[in-house]
Amino acid sequence: MIDFEFDKHCYGCSLCKYKCPKNAIEMAYNAEGFLIPVIDKEKCIECGLCEKICPHLNELKNNTINDEDEILAAYRKDMRNYTKYTSSGIFSELAKKFVSSGDFVAGCVWDENMKAKHIVTNDIKNIEKIAGSKYVQSDIQEIYTSVDKILKENKKVLICGTPCQIAAIKKAFNSENLYTIAIVCHGTPSPKVWEIYKQKLEEKEKSKMIDANFRYKGKYGWITPYTKYDFKNKSSVSKLSFTEDAYVIAFGEDLLHRNSCYNCKYKGTNSNADIIIGDYWGCSSKLLKKSHNKGISAVIVHTEKGKEMLELISNEFVFIKDYKENILKENNPILNPVKYNPKREVFYEEFKRNNDIEKFNLSTNTLKYKIKKVLYKLYFFELIKRIIYKFKH
Repeated sequence: MIDFEFDKHCYGCSLCKYKCPKNAIEMAYNAEGFLIPVIDKEKCIECGLCEKICPHLNELKNNTINDEDEILAAYRKDMRNYTKYTSSGIFSELAKKFVSSGDFVAGCVWDENMKAKHIVTNDIKNIEKIAGSKYVQSDIQEIYTSVDKILKENKKVLICGTPCQIAAIKKAFNSENLYTIAIVCHGTPSPKVWEIYKQKLEEKEKSKMIDANFRYKGKYGWITPYTKYDFKNKSSVSKLSFTEDAYVIAFGEDLLHRNSCYNCKYKGTNSNADIIIGDYWGCSSKLLKKSHNKGISAVIVHTEKGKEMLELISNEFVFIKDYKENILKENNPILNPVKYNPKREVFYEEFKRNNDIEKFNLSTNTLKYKIKKVLYKLYFFELIKRIIYKFKH
């Protein structure tokens, strides 16, 4: 029987619940709003299976990338409809290939109540719902049974998720028909914090939220994203993501993540995903210009399946092979977990009392942050970053 400090170490993957032969494990939300296992000791037969497959109990000591892994930069050839995608839309194009071939894809969507959850689908209309970042930890517990059934029917399934989720999926299934994509993860915020923040926005707009895009490519394109919240009454709210939106600012300051994120052992290729994708922050001005500031991805190809997957979309993307050193240097979350913010515990204590992110003393109150906000508005902030990058390289 798994027995460790779940609030501190559990990744929330729900694999123990799925694998338990006696249905002795359920997932429940803890005080901070994260899913953790609850064990019925009366049902438990001490078989030890949950201990053998638990991502925490079987994690590696160090996050690594193998020498033979290929690291690429990528951007789309066709720039139409680019606003749907967080960066260049690699998952979406792959998903279309799988569905068009009669196979399945799994990824995170907003459900009817704007909760993040994983679904399994072969409906091409759902791919757009999966596309884009959801800055909240998704619930994947319902997809295990569906994926198992698909694999037993000898169908292929492509699954996209955070590294810890993909690690759990790989532990659950050993199949040649399983294809996996891990996203470069900055951390997984609490579903409860998101739910309260969403409710506050709904109260202000007097309408139910129907969509949230944390990386909307508005006025400044990919390099300086907006958050965009859409509501049932057809109203819309847009804010500069990391300088005006309290939720995204708290996310960027590493206040919202579950405790396991600060010591995550599924960075690099430890998740054993076939490919890893994320934004290529810190790219050169030359590459930014080539992509027309529509979105540039960092891609790590870990397996032969990964190579096979990229070959499927080789006509839709430009892949560049000579960016390995820069990509790893400029994109810290590829290899390293987020740094623990000492204010995290205070944040959650205050949040429990008043249920309001905006009342917390975020760094937006500092002069440095206010100057940064003005520079963003004038587009000078990214210009300064470009100059610094050019000087460094």
